[in-house]
Amino acid sequence: MGTRLAKMQEAKRIVCELIDVFRAGFTSALCLYGIWNFIQDPDGQYGQHRYFDYVSNANEFFCAVWAVFTVFSRRIESPRLRFWDKWLTTQTMCSSYLIALVYWGMMDKVNYGLHSLWQHGGLGLLTSIDFISQRPYKFKWILAPFIYCFCDCFYMFAIAMLWPETRDAVYKFATFGEFGSESMYEVLKLQFILTFVVQTTLFCILWTVQRTFWFVNDKFSKKEDTSSTNSDSKLLNE
Repeated sequence: MGTRLAKMQEAKRIVCELIDVFRAGFTSALCLYGIWNFIQDPDGQYGQHRYFDYVSNANEFFCAVWAVFTVFSRRIESPRLRFWDKWLTTQTMCSSYLIALVYWGMMDKVNYGLHSLWQHGGLGLLTSIDFISQRPYKFKWILAPFIYCFCDCFYMFAIAMLWPETRDAVYKFATFGEFGSESMYEVLKLQFILTFVVQTTLFCILWTVQRTFWFVNDKFSKKEDTSSTNSDSKLLNE
């Protein structure tokens, strides 16, 4: 019984490693495609904007970093690696869902291409599935998406103030305008709501799903362990 269980656990470990490697390769390849497509700019829609001016591009880049990083962080026993593993997992998951909600709910025009669907939906599913499959995180990890989102908002504000004519208005609903203008305060208010209200709600929902999943999983695991122990005892008695 013990040998069979050990073989099953080893097979599971190998499958998980292969999935992680495939995920890293796939997300990295799509990220590189996105960078190449941005540089080529076949439709001439990016103007003088830079790659990281678009939050969906920045998020996809960090998702690729997360996917590659987890290949190593989950094979090497290190508290520091585990810290950054959890940081990147919560950061990319929350930002992926937040960007998807903003894209499909606030953009005037949306793109139904495969890469766009990947950026504005696929990454959210990928990161949340991984998050839920991990042992329950403490609530403190909500700080990771908060800090990332704050830095991203500050970056958008900075480039809009430094290059108002060429790099402001990445998105129409996020046009800062002149410093001190009403539009600037409107955008800052929107960023505050998205960061601390919407993102908190997203994290709480996914955090609850994660804890519920593992609560149910542990309950069933205990029942299976109890039944297998009882069957082993019967065999020994016979």
